[in-house]
Amino acid sequence: MGDKLIYTYGEPTIKIPARCNASWEHSQSDSFENEIWVFEPYKLITINGVLYEFRQITGYSVSVNNQIVSSSTRTSTGSALGRAVVGAALLGEAGAVIGAITANKSTDYETRDKTVITIFTNSISNPAIVLDLFMPTKEDVAKIEGVLRIITSMDESEKVASKRRKFMIGDIVTVKESGQEIVIVDVESDGDSLKYLGDSGDCYYSEDELE
Repeated sequence: MGDKLIYTYGEPTIKIPARCNASWEHSQSDSFENEIWVFEPYKLITINGVLYEFRQITGYSVSVNNQIVSSSTRTSTGSALGRAVVGAALLGEAGAVIGAITANKSTDYETRDKTVITIFTNSISNPAIVLDLFMPTKEDVAKIEGVLRIITSMDESEKVASKRRKFMIGDIVTVKESGQEIVIVDVESDGDSLKYLGDSGDCYYSEDELE
């Protein structure tokens, strides 16, 4: 999946380690699923190996040792309401996260505090993505929080990709020639254009062949 995304969108704008306890203990190795990838020109982000559009992210919260230290929620007008409780005056919301993580005065660069990031989406079937992070560094937590804060503070027009595909995975489209309805399940790069695979699995279609 990771290689296919790079093939389709190019190298991610940023990759952030996000090793979760469950997946890390199972695999004991770094992988695409244990990182957050951002494709900024396409306004896409991967979380737990799943691809999301920026517009699907509606808010987040960061808790350290079961205490919420930072959160942001997009309002109906597209603006963001956020809060941070420690260190925000000097370092912003990311500073509050770092301040909470370092409160135990541990000299270990990898914190053993229980750090959980909850990401809220506009999906009824998956409204909350919980990242129970496995020994994250302070910098990685701050980067994840920073990316999510930027996304949730964008208005809707800013979430429109500068390089946008005509169709997205999951879209229901019609094959012009046959009139058949299909669901887009995969995308491949074909030089300067893209081709789309439907759930029928028979072949890839160009954008001009679909509507």
